[in-house]
Amino acid sequence: MDEPGEDSCYGILGVDPSASSSEIRQAYRKLALAKHPDRGGDPAEFARLSKAYEVLSDAKARAKYDETGRTSKLTAEEEFIEAFRGKREEPAADREPPPEASRRFAWERPERERPGQRRSGGVHSFSANVGSRAEGYIRTDNLASAVREAGDGFSVGSRVRVVGLQQQPQLNNVLGVLVKFHGDRWQVRLEGGMGDKLLRAKNLEPTESARAQPEREKRPPMPHKQHERPEPERSARLRQPDYFRADERLAGENSLQICGSWNHWRPQAMVLEPKRRCHKFTVTFASGAPESFQIFGPGEGPERCLHPDRGDASPFEFHRLMGPDENRAGHSWTIGAHPEDDQAVAGARFEVILVYAANGRPDRLDWVRLNARPEAPPAPVARPKPYGGLTMSAFLMAAKSDWSQKDDITSVCERLAKITVTDLGGLLRAVQSDGSANVNQRFKSVGEKVFTDQTMRLLRDHAKRVSDQEAKRLAPQPKPAAKGKAFSAKLPPLPSQEYQVVHDFAFVRLEPNLLGSICGKKLKGDTFRASEETWDGWVKLQGQPGYVIKDMAGKQNIGQVLAGIGRCLPLVMEEVQGSDAPLVFEVVYQPFVAVRIGPDKTRPLQGTRKFGDKVRAVGQAYGGWIRLCAEDGGGYMLTADQELGQLLKCRTLEERKGQVAALQSASRQRDPAALAEAVQGAKKCGVGGAELEAAEVQLRRLKQREALRKELVQRAAAAKEEGREDRLRKCLQEAEEEGLEQERQAMQQALDTLVASKAETQREHDVLLEQLAQAAASGDVAEIKAARNAAKAGGVPMKEIARIFALNQGGA
Repeated sequence: MDEPGEDSCYGILGVDPSASSSEIRQAYRKLALAKHPDRGGDPAEFARLSKAYEVLSDAKARAKYDETGRTSKLTAEEEFIEAFRGKREEPAADREPPPEASRRFAWERPERERPGQRRSGGVHSFSANVGSRAEGYIRTDNLASAVREAGDGFSVGSRVRVVGLQQQPQLNNVLGVLVKFHGDRWQVRLEGGMGDKLLRAKNLEPTESARAQPEREKRPPMPHKQHERPEPERSARLRQPDYFRADERLAGENSLQICGSWNHWRPQAMVLEPKRRCHKFTVTFASGAPESFQIFGPGEGPERCLHPDRGDASPFEFHRLMGPDENRAGHSWTIGAHPEDDQAVAGARFEVILVYAANGRPDRLDWVRLNARPEAPPAPVARPKPYGGLTMSAFLMAAKSDWSQKDDITSVCERLAKITVTDLGGLLRAVQSDGSANVNQRFKSVGEKVFTDQTMRLLRDHAKRVSDQEAKRLAPQPKPAAKGKAFSAKLPPLPSQEYQVVHDFAFVRLEPNLLGSICGKKLKGDTFRASEETWDGWVKLQGQPGYVIKDMAGKQNIGQVLAGIGRCLPLVMEEVQGSDAPLVFEVVYQPFVAVRIGPDKTRPLQGTRKFGDKVRAVGQAYGGWIRLCAEDGGGYMLTADQELGQLLKCRTLEERKGQVAALQSASRQRDPAALAEAVQGAKKCGVGGAELEAAEVQLRRLKQREALRKELVQRAAAAKEEGREDRLRKCLQEAEEEGLEQERQAMQQALDTLVASKAETQREHDVLLEQLAQAAASGDVAEIKAARNAAKAGGVPMKEIARIFALNQGGA
């Protein structure tokens, strides 16, 4: 390979074409730190650097670049040709090209032979295309042969043998059946329960039974008439039914599939709604060109197509719903071909609906527009820079004045780059996140020094201010009412709750916390309306800025502050949470849930959230609405609906319930270690209130009890070792008072053993002293000496020996 030039991807990164992935990554990181725009680098140069790394970091893109020297992606037509034709062999140089009249596909002909080409059916149709061979389109009866040509002569249903695999040699010589053709690979269903594999045509070999199959398929097709019977060979196969029914059998993997020109005629599953008795699918226009489509039933083969009886059909013109059959004429529906009814513009979203009759058979096909129809294409406007053009360096300098020096900011940016935080948005998420996504946790994972608590507090406060400003900037501005129009077009008011101050006074604060700035004061008896509430019990005033707390819960010796008037509107969380941390909700309704600019169904649509998406909410509105945080795009979502049922489910609340259950279980076990772990998990999950306080009090008592128990055990062991019966009895009494039953039993047993041991020792001493008294009375010096030594060896005190000797010697 030649040496890379300065304008090549390798030259931009300064690496050799044979460099490994790790060398390319290290070179990119080094140059990115030096050429980043926040550090004075050229944005154009940094963009070229990022583009070069994007190409060389992907194995497929790098191989394509080494082969062609091209960094841009293939066009839609090039992708289709590459996927459909596969890696076919190029004709030899000495072989004459086929005549233009015998060329089968439209892309093999010159552009001048395709005048007036329309989008109906489309040349890209993978299933059944309109037109004849003379017009340059693929005919439906040539579809199977076209697929076999792209797959090196194979067809769906052929039996093949796997050969030539090197990485999985155990699959060689295994038989299987061809299921489907995916681009340049065949999906092979292997025998013996070995599952499905995607294999290239060069690793497949037809069996004897499959080689005769193409010969039969070369027969000319029978005329497609309804009164004729099918061919004998075709009737012997398993045929699809002549209709589909709207029941559970057409759901999941067996659902109907729609093939359209918007994704190069790749099949996509439609959604079954039994209550509405229909299948539906949402189509989004990427451009202003019309889009065509057809519908296919479950199974394999072309004999399962639902189609109209004419080309470019639409619900606005009379047509018949035909099929399922092969659709030899290639008719299809077209959205956007009728500007007066369904104008095709970029961003338009249509819902295609296949409606079933009462007997379960397909009745008609319709589509409706989901978003508003624009009166005129919007003029291109320059988008403002995120966060008002604020850079990460400027944010750090404003958050902490100690970092005003250039060297300090540079070192902080280098540390953040090691945890892949290179822009302001990533820094705001890392500062405001909890758990493993937090900036300090990510610093610990790479061995870097973490921020202090004071620094984190400053960063969080400034990040909150910047996020609030960005949310206000991105919030949709209400359109001014047009002059001369009736006021009846005004939207209905948002739901609100009326409150009355029941305490002597109530401060109105700009932020929902006790440290927020005071912007007003409400006296006892004053009433006002609230539009939202926070999770920790603050209500937002309607029509004016400020928040008021509902209940102080004993803080500053103050209890309830506000009381609701009239019927209390439902809330998502009736109970006040222990903190103002955002709650995580998951979308549990299929296919999506709407996000609106206000907490009411009459408010305009801001966007949607798909099934399974998770969002964070910072507050709740009345009627079951939640307000999303600015990082998730803002807006309001409904959690439950009377007709649709449950839409969102609070995962944070489920986690808190699990932590509360673990807390209660640990409290019943009275195990300090388990209770400490449960309390830590509850705090991390945001659990608060009386349950957590009671658990903390119990934990402190258990720790004190455990310390006392250990001290008593040590004192009792020392008293037993020293034979101090009085001390042991005192430890036993304290154990009884503290209720340490197990330790009390052990101490009682030790005391009984000590008392029995002392009694036995006293009996032995009495025997020895009796012998000493007899020896002293006899006057025999040797006997006296032996009795005295035996008493000393038996542990008799010397005072006692002297006393007995003196008493008996004097008596003699």
